[in-house]
Amino acid sequence: MDVKNKIYITITLFSAAALTLIALLVYPTFKDIKNISGEILLKRVEASSMDFQNRALDNFKKKYKEYGSNLVKINQSFVDIKNPVDFIEFLEKTATESDI
Repeated sequence: MDVKNKIYITITLFSAAALTLIALLVYPTFKDIKNISGEILLKRVEASSMDFQNRALDNFKKKYKEYGSNLVKINQSFVDIKNPVDFIEFLEKTATESDI
């Protein structure tokens, strides 16, 4: 072998070693960075959502007194599971008034 071929072989080996080093060390690092950045973005979205929910809850707490009377009315409009007699009597009364 002459010197020129030895130089080409050496350059080829070093290039292959460098590419292998890049493939084994640098690529996984970039892949991890991509995954971690995705997780950070997800956490940021979750934090934003929680902040929005917290502000909505604080707003509801401030206006709860205003809503109180309407909430009582709404609560009274539901059928009492333990005592459905009032609801049945209401239905019977409505049916007789409507001639059904």
